[in-house]
Amino acid sequence: MGKKPNLLFFGIDSLRRDHMSLYGYPKLTTPHMTNYLKDGVVFEQCFSPSIPTTSGYSSMLTGMDCFTTNVVALRHEGQIADGVKTLAEVLREQGYNTTCVGFKGNVGGRGYQKYLEFDGWNPDDDGKAHKAERLNAVTLPEMDRLAKIYKDEDKPFFLFLQHMEPHAPYLPPKPYSEMYYQGDKFDKNNKSLDALRAFKPFRDFILSWIPEGCMDADYVIAQYDGAIAYMDACIQIILEKLAALGIEEETLVVFTSDHGETLADHDCFFDHHGIYDPTLVVPFAYKIKGCNCGANCECEGCGDCRGKRVADICQHKDIVPTLLDILGIDSGIKFDGRDLADILRGKKKVIYTNHIDCGDFVVVTNVSKLVLTGKKLDQKMYFTFSGYPGGAKLTPYGKMMEKAPEKVLMTAVKGMLPKNKLADKQLKRLKVFKDEKHEHGAQLTKAGL
Repeated sequence: MGKKPNLLFFGIDSLRRDHMSLYGYPKLTTPHMTNYLKDGVVFEQCFSPSIPTTSGYSSMLTGMDCFTTNVVALRHEGQIADGVKTLAEVLREQGYNTTCVGFKGNVGGRGYQKYLEFDGWNPDDDGKAHKAERLNAVTLPEMDRLAKIYKDEDKPFFLFLQHMEPHAPYLPPKPYSEMYYQGDKFDKNNKSLDALRAFKPFRDFILSWIPEGCMDADYVIAQYDGAIAYMDACIQIILEKLAALGIEEETLVVFTSDHGETLADHDCFFDHHGIYDPTLVVPFAYKIKGCNCGANCECEGCGDCRGKRVADICQHKDIVPTLLDILGIDSGIKFDGRDLADILRGKKKVIYTNHIDCGDFVVVTNVSKLVLTGKKLDQKMYFTFSGYPGGAKLTPYGKMMEKAPEKVLMTAVKGMLPKNKLADKQLKRLKVFKDEKHEHGAQLTKAGL
C-alpha cells in the first residue's frame, strides 16, 4: 500500500455479541458481516468495561481507560480530560480527512472536520424506525466525496459511523420484523412480560413501543434480532459502495459496539444496565483487504493474518493502539490499552502479572543471519568463566557467530528478562535454530495478535 490506508469505523450501538451469527448465534442475523470477515480478524472476548454509551465510546476512541478520560457517566458534563486525544484528532494530525456520522455532541466524538446527522430514533408512517437506511442516505454521498479526494490528492480518510440499530426501540421494517417470530404474541397464558410490567423504571418506555397487549418476551427479542439483520443488510450496502469506489484494498474496516443489551436476562428488560456478560461483552472485528497486518505486514503474503479468531481477552481501550499500529502510525501516545504483544513474557496480555509466568513458547529461526548495528561487530565480546584459575575467556562476536549463533541470541534475550527465578522458566521456552530447520512446525501459530 503506497498511500496511507483509509479507516471506515462502524460504531454500533447496543449490539449484543452473542446475538450475531458471526459469533455462533443460531439465527442468521449477520450473514453479510460474517461473509465479509471470513478473511478478517474477529476477537471473541472483547469487553466494554465502562458502560453505558458515553464512557464506552470515550474509551473506544481514545485508547484510554475511563478513569484516564475522566468520562464515567452517561450524562457526562464537559470534555474528555486534558491531554487525552481522540482517534479523530490523532488522524487529523496525520493528514486524514475526518467525518463523523450520527455522533455529534458525544465527548468521544470530538475532533472531526465534518459532522453529518440523521434521525436515528423516530418511526416513519409505517410505525417502523428506518435508522440504518437514514444513516446510509447521508453516508453514501460522503463516501463519494472522500474517495475522490483520496484518489486525486492522496489524502486518506477516517469515516466514523454511529449505527443506532439495534438500540431500543426495536422497530425494524418488514420483512425483518417478522423474520424470527411466528408465535402468538397476544397469548394471555404467556407470563414472560409480567415482571416487566411490574417494574416501573423500564415499563413505561418499553410498553410505549411494543404492541399493546403483547405478552411474549420472545416477540420483543425477535424484534431485536430483526433490527440486527436489518442493520447488517444496510451495512452490506456500505461495503458494496467501498468496493465500487475501488478503495476496498486501501481501507481498514472496523466493527465494534459501545455495549451489548440484556434483553430479558437478569431482570434488566431490553436495556443495557448491569455488569453482566450480555452487556459487557461486545463484538470487535476488522479487515483490510489482502493483508490484515496493514502497513506493518509481517506475513509476506502467506495468508496467516487472514481468517483469524482471537480467543484472548481484550477491551475497548485496546482498539485505538491496535488500529494505529495497523495503519502504520506512531502517535507517541502512551495508551492505557495494549499494542503489540511481548510474546515470550506475556507482558501485554490482560492476565499479565510481573511475578507470574504468563508467557508463550517462541521459536526463532535463521539466527545465523543476525546483523549487529554500529561498531558492535568489532567491539562486542562474550565473556565466559570455567570456575577454575585461568578459566576466563573473551570471545569476539564474529567467532561466536561462527561457533554458536544460537548462543548469541539466547544471551541477548537472557539480558532482557527479569533477574529472578522466572527468567530460567521463560528462557526454556525460547527455541533457537541456526537455519530454517526445526521440529516445532506442528505447534507454531502466527504471532502478532
